[in-house]
Amino acid sequence: GGGVRAVENLVFKRDRAEITFVSGTLYFAAPVARRVEGAVFIGDGKFSAAPPPVKFEKENVKRMLHADTVESDFKTAVLRFTDDTFSGIGAGSSTGAAPNDAQKLAAEFGARALKETGANIAARLTVSLVNNEQPGFFLAEFDKGKRGRFAFLMDPQERIPSEAFDINGGEKGLLYGYNSLYEAPEVWTAFYSEDDYARRTVEYSDTSDQVIIRHHDMDFDAHDPAKWLRYDDRIELEVRGDGLRAIQFSLNEDLGVRNDARLKHA
Repeated sequence: GGGVRAVENLVFKRDRAEITFVSGTLYFAAPVARRVEGAVFIGDGKFSAAPPPVKFEKENVKRMLHADTVESDFKTAVLRFTDDTFSGIGAGSSTGAAPNDAQKLAAEFGARALKETGANIAARLTVSLVNNEQPGFFLAEFDKGKRGRFAFLMDPQERIPSEAFDINGGEKGLLYGYNSLYEAPEVWTAFYSEDDYARRTVEYSDTSDQVIIRHHDMDFDAHDPAKWLRYDDRIELEVRGDGLRAIQFSLNEDLGVRNDARLKHA
């Protein structure tokens, strides 16, 4: 493991969200490329985030949650990050192993996120780390409180909002819960960063594209489409910036998420 820290009334802010670890223990993942990129919290905590200063978003939070602000307690949290989160919550951690329940929370998180949202969190973290994205990425999922299981996301490069949620107007942040009735995530509010609102300007998500597709060849064989579709695919790319070492692709997203269709047929 990457360390253990007992906490009491530890307040951590990430953009518009305030996370308070009232009492409990943080268990950190082992370092990757000398950086800690994950943690699990078990104990008692509180979460609060006001919707952005946008009439539609305020009304949407009110309609969906019957509240003016997204607030909840929580008993568990799973955090994934490549930003400076560890420097804010990891100070004073000591060597120690995580208990089985913390390891289970960490192990189940990625597969569940992929199934429910289509977001491959491990791939997103890897791309952020090896390309040394600045600023880094942050995602926290909370559970066992009055709002059930929900997540707060800040993705400065806007990859998960655009690729997994089709929100591509420059929004870097999302607050969403999982709707078991519809078997799909339910976005409570989407927002720009607080700096974007202060500047009163924002760029669309494609300004963060890693590459430009210059040429795309696809050779299809659809003689028996009821059974299979075979094709050769060749893409010629132009890299948009220096130091690019990894590219994350989204494939077969239109197959949908219900009944694991994406996983069965991709």
